[in-house]
Amino acid sequence: MKQPNIPRLLLLFGALLAVLTLAACGSVSAQPMQQSNTPTPELEAAAAPASDADTSEAASTPEALLDVLWAWQSFADQSEVNDITVNDPAQYTLTFGSDGTVAIKADCNNAAGTFTVDGSSLTIQIGPMTMAMCPEDSLSDQYIAMLGDVVSYVFNEDDLVLNLKADAGNMIFAAGEAEAEEAGGEEAAADETGFVGVYRTLLPAADSPGRLVTLTIAEDGAAGMVTDPLNGQPPIIEVGEWEETNEGALQVSLTERNGQAYLQPSVITFEMNGNRLTAIAYDATEYGSSGLNLRKQSETGRMSAASTAKRALIDLDLEAGFALDPFIVSVNGGGEIDVSDLIEDCNGFVNVNPVVSLDWQGDAEFVKAFFVSDHDPMMVVQTPNGEYLCSDDANSLLLDPVLKITDPPTGRYNIWVGSYAENQLIPGILVLTTRPDVDLGTFALGSLIRRPQVPEILPEPELRIDPTVVTEALARFKGDEIVMDETDNNTASADVASEGEIPAFDIPLEGPGELQCTGYISDTPDMVIDWTGDASKLAFFFEGDQDATLIVIGPDGRVLCNDDAVAGENLNPLILVDAPQNGRYGVVVGRLNTDEPLNGKITVTAVESVQPNKLAPAQ
Repeated sequence: MKQPNIPRLLLLFGALLAVLTLAACGSVSAQPMQQSNTPTPELEAAAAPASDADTSEAASTPEALLDVLWAWQSFADQSEVNDITVNDPAQYTLTFGSDGTVAIKADCNNAAGTFTVDGSSLTIQIGPMTMAMCPEDSLSDQYIAMLGDVVSYVFNEDDLVLNLKADAGNMIFAAGEAEAEEAGGEEAAADETGFVGVYRTLLPAADSPGRLVTLTIAEDGAAGMVTDPLNGQPPIIEVGEWEETNEGALQVSLTERNGQAYLQPSVITFEMNGNRLTAIAYDATEYGSSGLNLRKQSETGRMSAASTAKRALIDLDLEAGFALDPFIVSVNGGGEIDVSDLIEDCNGFVNVNPVVSLDWQGDAEFVKAFFVSDHDPMMVVQTPNGEYLCSDDANSLLLDPVLKITDPPTGRYNIWVGSYAENQLIPGILVLTTRPDVDLGTFALGSLIRRPQVPEILPEPELRIDPTVVTEALARFKGDEIVMDETDNNTASADVASEGEIPAFDIPLEGPGELQCTGYISDTPDMVIDWTGDASKLAFFFEGDQDATLIVIGPDGRVLCNDDAVAGENLNPLILVDAPQNGRYGVVVGRLNTDEPLNGKITVTAVESVQPNKLAPAQ
């Protein structure tokens, strides 16, 4: 057996207090009736060794990008106003793979994606990403947003510089280095057995979602095990030593429990199979007939610690006959806990915490849960009596899971949504229902809200008037024209009722008068006169029962418009035409209120003293 290093053993014990871990793969987008907001503490895992960058030649080819752990150092804003210095570059990394994929670490989250290189051009497409809540001072969101805006790259000596679109600035990365551990002034020997690492499993439990067991095997021979009941009770922390037996098995001797020494060590012997440890000699009263099977965890990224106060990502209270049936919740499935340790012949990976914990009350014929996604998820439900139910595919064509519980007993139901591959992120909709007509195969979110699609932001209305409203107005007039001259026919009038719907705001105006016309008009003149004479002026006005606008179209196509004869005093409109040309004039009355017709009289006169009656503004 390797001799334990006492200071390192104390460090291991301290670390075990924090490593009540789960993979930060679950995320929620919903408005549940009750939801825990307890922040989740985090522990940084050991960073994966970076590949050595080739510094023997000028790094000018795409191959120089590949298989290097690039750590973000800073951001140089083009305006030198929003420069960023990254305090902990190891928390913001990216690695370009030879297969065109990119692995991204963004503080407490991890993301995957793809990248494209064409000469010096570089684009990064962000794919699935965990959605853990990082500290307030985290740069996670900015980092991901900037990576999505990368358009090119260049090397500055050994540094990688990513240029953002629109010359917004440059992200500077340095090649990461593997941290070599030193002991006694010499580099620590590499683990020859392959046992060193962190192993985890979720065991069944009757009074909680499960028991999370984490086993840590350290290089210096120290071992530790944390068992978290996930029910608000303190975890059990055991420490001790490990050694490899002559048969190549792992033997763990735990000598302390929560700081108290055992009279006799608790010894567990494991057999290693790939990345799994299976207990072959252990206390059956502690782990039951199903035994203890642990899976080695990823050594890269940051792992979120499971708070014993936070049992699920969402807590719901539902009672039989609940109004919002079906009840839908948007969640992310997937995780790093192998569910085969919970249920035999159930395959998939889940988060240690359920995505939903449901407190059910009342009597119902059944409760059905199903998950709708674009992927291949699975689902586990723990009933109030501690039984675990598993569903993978509804059928050979429908890859989403569904579970129907007949005569559901009251109590707490814990629901996990899992993925076929470890740490795969599967977003989707979890549906809870007691309605027979709500079916996984035919369920569609669009059927719940039947209103037509309407843009959230309406475009500005296009008020540009059709030019033919003016240019062809006189041609459309089919009524009787009024002939006028300077003799006895020097004044004419016509009663009108305007019900126009065409906005006159964009009518092109010429000559003196209004800068912009107003009101709503028809495309046919309300009155047409045929003028002959040498009068110095022609007066056009309207006298009505409400505010109006007046438009005159002259023989030469010129358009004049007026709203008020005297601004602020007389709302009846008046237009004076100096030295009027001989020919046809069209007169159009516009209304300002489209809710009712506008009634009144148009008058055209060569008598300068004639003025419209006064229509005072409403007080």
